[in-house]
Amino acid sequence: MILTFNLTLKNYLHDQISLVSENFDWKNFIITNYHQFFKFMANNHNLEIVRLSDFDNPRFFEAVRDETKCYRAVFIGEGQDYKTEWYEVITRYFLAPDAEFVVFGDDKQNIYGRPLDENREPVVKSVPGRWNRSLNAPIRLQGEIANLAEQFQICFFREKYALDEFAAPQLSLDFQPVLIQYHHFVDPSAGKVFARIYEIIRNRTIHPSDVAIVSPRVEVLREIDFRFRHELHEKTTTTFETREQYEQLSRKIGKQAEKLQEELEKIRRNRKNHFWMGTGTVKLSTIHSFKGWEARSLFLIIEERMIPNTNLQLMNSSTQV
Repeated sequence: MILTFNLTLKNYLHDQISLVSENFDWKNFIITNYHQFFKFMANNHNLEIVRLSDFDNPRFFEAVRDETKCYRAVFIGEGQDYKTEWYEVITRYFLAPDAEFVVFGDDKQNIYGRPLDENREPVVKSVPGRWNRSLNAPIRLQGEIANLAEQFQICFFREKYALDEFAAPQLSLDFQPVLIQYHHFVDPSAGKVFARIYEIIRNRTIHPSDVAIVSPRVEVLREIDFRFRHELHEKTTTTFETREQYEQLSRKIGKQAEKLQEELEKIRRNRKNHFWMGTGTVKLSTIHSFKGWEARSLFLIIEERMIPNTNLQLMNSSTQV
């Protein structure tokens, strides 16, 4: 069983496992995120989830403890995002006595502020001892992107986290150079950002299926997605609702903010469940759901303030063509 935090990561892991030249039987794999797994098991055992706090109840499955399926191998990705109670649920009710239990975590990505121990490492009570830091060299970053990430860590993380070990640059036979560009907008808007993205795509003859656009907020992405579909007639794959869906729900629900957010979350969960890289379309996502490292052409929209407004401060396009 492989558990993640983000819904989109499970599809990525499925794709990566498919690339391994082995005849894996997919019926032996469960790849999902914690909340989906929790709901699936609760339904299987006729246990009602009454409130959100039930997901954090380390004894939720106690009444059916002898009936739960235990797994011989459990791998958890994005372990830094997991609550301590979630680990207790998994190890107490779904881990076989002689099982392999592996947690992959990165304290530098602890965006939810989960508790860290005295070594500034994620807390997993069910796994004693120090974290194995042998996986401390990034393998998804190369060349100029790796250099940028290294300098970022040195600047912002030196006093807070153990830094990754970046390999020394080596002569590469890769004839597809990485181009990093920064585009600053004095008076920004989603329309201006879209126009600049399209200009780069057109001038560099980038295929739409190679394009990914990420941002901290949905609002700007929703507008850019709309323009791709209506002005360029391009198909898109997103982790959020369309502008049409948002406007329709807003008219239907009115000023009921909580109800509107609830309906939007339903759409977003479904979109994340079906977010795949190999769709042949432009991909748009919030940075929390999809980092974009696998995209050949990545446009990162950086806003000066991460609050709901329409002002965009910087757009960085990292394009490998």
